[in-house]
Order: sequence, then C-alpha cells, then structure tokens
Amino acid sequence: DNDKRDEYIYKACRANPSEEGAVKLIQARMQLEYDQLEQALATVLHLQELQPKNHQVLFLLQAIYLKLDDWESLTGLLPLLKKQEVLKGQKFIDFSIKVYEHVLKQNSNNHEELQEIWHKIPRDLRKTSPMLSIYAKELLSCEKDGEVATLIEKFLKREWSKELVKLYGFVRTEHPEKQLATAESWTKEHKQEAVLLLTLGRLAATFKHWGKAKDYLLESAQIEKSAEAYAV
Repeated sequence: DNDKRDEYIYKACRANPSEEGAVKLIQARMQLEYDQLEQALATVLHLQELQPKNHQVLFLLQAIYLKLDDWESLTGLLPLLKKQEVLKGQKFIDFSIKVYEHVLKQNSNNHEELQEIWHKIPRDLRKTSPMLSIYAKELLSCEKDGEVATLIEKFLKREWSKELVKLYGFVRTEHPEKQLATAESWTKEHKQEAVLLLTLGRLAATFKHWGKAKDYLLESAQIEKSAEAYAV
C-alpha cells in the first residue's frame, strides 16, 4: 500500500543519501500515478530545491499543476520551462497560450482583472493572433466592444489574421458606420477573402444595410461555401 511504499522510499533515502534525488523522483511519479496530487506536489517542490534545473523535475511539476488546474502557478513556471528548454519553439508558445487562456477565463466579466492579466503576459505572446483573440473574446463578455475594435484594428495594420477579421464581425461599437468603413478598407488588399466578406455581411446586416449585406454574403459563399454566410 501507499504507507509501505513511502516507508521503503524513506529507507532507501537513508541508506543512499546521494541517491535521494533519483529515489524522490520515483516517489513523485508514483504519487502522481495514484492521484496523490498534494503529496506529489510537496515531493516535487522539495526535489526542485535540490535540482532546480532538472528537466524531469520541471516536467513533473508542470504535469501536477495541470492535474490540479493550478493555472496561476503554471504562469510562474513558464519562464523556467522556457529557460531550461523543457518546452521549445511552437510547443512552448502553444502551451503558454493555453495557460493564459485559462487564467483569463477564470477572471471573465472582470474588466480590471482582465486588463491586469493581459499586461502581465509577455509582449511577444500578446502580439500573436491566437492570444489576442482569446483576450478579445473575454473583453466582449464585459461588453468592451470599443476596446476590442481598437485592438483588432491595430493588430491588422501590421499583420493579417483571418481569426481576428472574423471576430471583428461580432463587435458592436458606438460608431457602426465608421466600423463598417474600416472593414471595407481592408478589401483593397484582401478583396477575395471569404472571411472578410462574411464579416462585412455581418456588419452590414447589423446596421440594416440589407442590400449590401446580401451582396457581401453571397460573394463570400461563392468564394468559400459556408453555412455561416447563409445563417447571418
């Protein structure tokens, strides 16, 4: 049973103090396997003091925090995962986005908290379309459409993103005519983009420009068949 297992591990550490790290690593893995998450966390945090740069220790710590849904602690772990190259390249970026997505969602409907979290996210990550899209959706839940419109427009000036163009069609600002005109200006460089035409159709329909909306939606559907174009 677990008590006997822990007793064997304790004896092994006493008999071979130089092997404590390896023995504790086995203990942590077994605790994690049996969902003894709090015990596993205590073991791994002790291991981290002994071996702060050990990849296996950091990987286990990541796995435990994930099982505990402890996204706040994972944000603190991210710099170490990057520095020690436990996760590299796109894998690190994707995992970072996942972590911050959960932290943002935990603070849904709290505009001040969302803004505070956003500014703690590393700048290079905030400049990615997936991360901005997640943040923008949470802002929309706070009815901060004007703020979302500004963020999307600023992003699209430097980089085209179909994901953000699509989201722009769900934004309702206090200046709808200006918003529609802004979206229409994007057709100069992206005339045959189905997602842009879909967004234009949505915006035109929202502002009751029925003829214009129909034209945009039909053109979008001709370029790329989409149930969304017919559902607007």
